Amino acid sequence: MMDQDGVFNIGKRNYLTMRRIFWQAGVMVYAEDIGGLSSRTVRLEVASGRVLLRGAGEREQDLRPAALRERTT
Repeated sequence: MMDQDGVFNIGKRNYLTMRRIFWQAGVMVYAEDIGGLSSRTVRLEVASGRVLLRGAGEREQDLRPAALRERTT
């Protein structure tokens, strides 16, 4: 849901909620892609640990640190 006027601040609220959940669970965040007006989709492959990000009209990119990508590919 796009909120270009920032009335509902949906993206910011989602971001802050997820940061709090991650912090409470002891999950370290190594990368972020936030802000702007375009939507993004994040996909987690539980078996491999891959974290993939795709912006609107963009290719999917792996967000894991380079050292982790090299070990599992």
